[in-house]
Amino acid sequence: MNEKKKRILEESMKLFSRKGFHATSIQEIVEQSEVSKGAFYLYFSSKDELNIEIIKYYSELVFGKLEKIQQQDMENRKKLQAQIQVLIDIISEHKEYVMMYPRELVHVGKDIDQLIQDSNKKSFEWMKASLLQLYGAKIEPYIIDGSILLEGLLHGYTKAIVFHNIQIDTTALSEFIVDRLDDMIQNMLHNHVEPQVKWSQLSYPRVKEETNTSINVQDQILLVKKQIEQTNIEEQQKEQLREVVEVIEQEWRKERTNMVIVRGMLAELAQIESLKKATNQLKISMGV
Repeated sequence: MNEKKKRILEESMKLFSRKGFHATSIQEIVEQSEVSKGAFYLYFSSKDELNIEIIKYYSELVFGKLEKIQQQDMENRKKLQAQIQVLIDIISEHKEYVMMYPRELVHVGKDIDQLIQDSNKKSFEWMKASLLQLYGAKIEPYIIDGSILLEGLLHGYTKAIVFHNIQIDTTALSEFIVDRLDDMIQNMLHNHVEPQVKWSQLSYPRVKEETNTSINVQDQILLVKKQIEQTNIEEQQKEQLREVVEVIEQEWRKERTNMVIVRGMLAELAQIESLKKATNQLKISMGV
């Protein structure tokens, strides 16, 4: 991103958090950013467009860093801890954004509303994938409750950091949050408690339909098994593929799924042309 544009975005967030969106003029923004009005209008046609770009900038910053960690080869628990630490660090560095929203969302239009919905959906998808990677298929009935618990922990601590200006060891805090989440999840699993929020209760049909499609790992595994039997290959190769699927299924059911093994097995399946589509869908279902 152009450095001038980035500076305008960041300085605008500071002004909006202090004065409010409506009370901040474009003249104040250009003075604070140390750019000309011409430079401002080179990047933004209006203050409303600037507001949209702030949300895009912050969202891309957050999810870009989360995705970068997701691609790393590390144990799933450590991966979630690293992602949470990055989230906390970003929020600590961009307190102005947190203070700016949702206070300034009273004036939102359709474009901003859609951006926020998309961001919330991405956040949910990240939490869902993280829980599936950590706990396997047994967490499926508790995906929504688990996501709410994780979001609550994150929101509570980041709110304290932002509004009380708390200085904290983010490495220790990220480990603490994952440990407390694990305490709650393990308790639900051990005691077979009734989920408090179910898929049928979601008020966003689009999210509900897409999530239900992606979450049913066991159905996808069964589909792969069925297609193996229908594939025109030698029986010895079929037996090898059955063993591959068995490894995936067993690994997925473990308390700590080894995603390195799962990815390797999925790569084996994807080498068979007739299994590629079902294998790709299985990868999506597993959050790989």
